[in-house]
Amino acid sequence: MEQWTVKEMAACVGIRADTLRYYEKNKIIVPDRLENGYRVYNAQHLLELKFILVMKYARFSLAEIKLMMEWLRSEPSVTCNTTSKELLALKAAEIKQTIAHYTKIAALLEELPQIDDVQDYSTVQKDVNTFVEHIFTDIRKDGF
Repeated sequence: MEQWTVKEMAACVGIRADTLRYYEKNKIIVPDRLENGYRVYNAQHLLELKFILVMKYARFSLAEIKLMMEWLRSEPSVTCNTTSKELLALKAAEIKQTIAHYTKIAALLEELPQIDDVQDYSTVQKDVNTFVEHIFTDIRKDGF
């Protein structure tokens, strides 16, 4: 079975070794320990770390990720299944809302007049301010 050190595992997934140590300190990931106390990671840890990074990218908080990791490591139960389904449904709704906001932002950005070499910001400032107000109001309404 292949094993990796903290630095090797961190490099493998593109994070800093300090980040990996932070995840361990907070029991988000639990590496194996050699007799000399050194941390070692295996293929299962690599999968767990990829899961953590995907969840982080999906805007899960570290507390939510830690909870998910605890659920994955524990025996299946009705409570675990119910609470994990609720959390995942909530996150799916948040992601869909974020996508809707980004879609609207992209559309509005395409509509904004572009500043060229002969214009300055003041000529489009009103349009930019209207854009910002529109988006701000939209994201605040949805719980930003």
